[in-house]
Amino acid sequence: MSTSKSAPGDSGEAAGLERGGVQSVEIGMKILKVLADAGGSENLGKIATSAGVPPAKAHRYLVSLMRSGFVERDSKNRYVVGPEALRIGLIALARIDVVEVADAELKLLRDKIQGALLLAIWGASGPTIVRWIESTRDVTVNVRAGSNMPLLRSATGQIFAAYLPESIVWPHIDREIDEMKRRKLAAPSPSEVRRRLEKVRTVGLAHTGGEMLPGVLALAAPLFNNQHELVGAIAALGPNGFFDDSIDGENAHELLYTAQAISQRLGALITA
Repeated sequence: MSTSKSAPGDSGEAAGLERGGVQSVEIGMKILKVLADAGGSENLGKIATSAGVPPAKAHRYLVSLMRSGFVERDSKNRYVVGPEALRIGLIALARIDVVEVADAELKLLRDKIQGALLLAIWGASGPTIVRWIESTRDVTVNVRAGSNMPLLRSATGQIFAAYLPESIVWPHIDREIDEMKRRKLAAPSPSEVRRRLEKVRTVGLAHTGGEMLPGVLALAAPLFNNQHELVGAIAALGPNGFFDDSIDGENAHELLYTAQAISQRLGALITA
């Protein structure tokens, strides 16, 4: 009976090399992830436990990561994220486009929420829609990509009003209140606005029930970057009677989950 021998470089040998090399890299990356999840600083014992490896093995990997500049030790003898890890992270963050990241997540959300979806960023004239995804159910609205949203009468605007610095948003809020009074609409007082925005920050979501678009309900959630700065907002809109706009409902849960997923992709640290 003849036997065949694998030639050097064939798939069998490559698979063997891949198993050894990839496993080592994966363990090293797992240890870096443990450090990141711990806020960038942790002791050896907790690193080993979280990574699922013996302390002696974790120590060997940490020594190699220190030699490469990915890990350092601080004055308390704890392991901390090193300059090379920070440099690579900053390069990755610089290449992230909030519109591109959000677009992929919104397409997934569209299959879970029967409503129109939008992404807005802060522009020269305030909250500006940069992405609009039609609903599977007819929703009659007069907003599209490029439209500006009011700060107080839209859920999207309330997110920006709640999370951007007051020096940026309050001149817009004051003008909006004056405009509401001129049009004889019910205009909130500054103290009422502050209470409403504090509630938005507490819940993490904004809600409107037809104030801007009669018969259209809306929920909105914030998007943050690695500095926990607001970089945008996503919103879901649907017709009254068909769209669940409750703050603790399924649509709110899915919207908030998607916003957190986008924020994490942008480098934000999301805590439970």
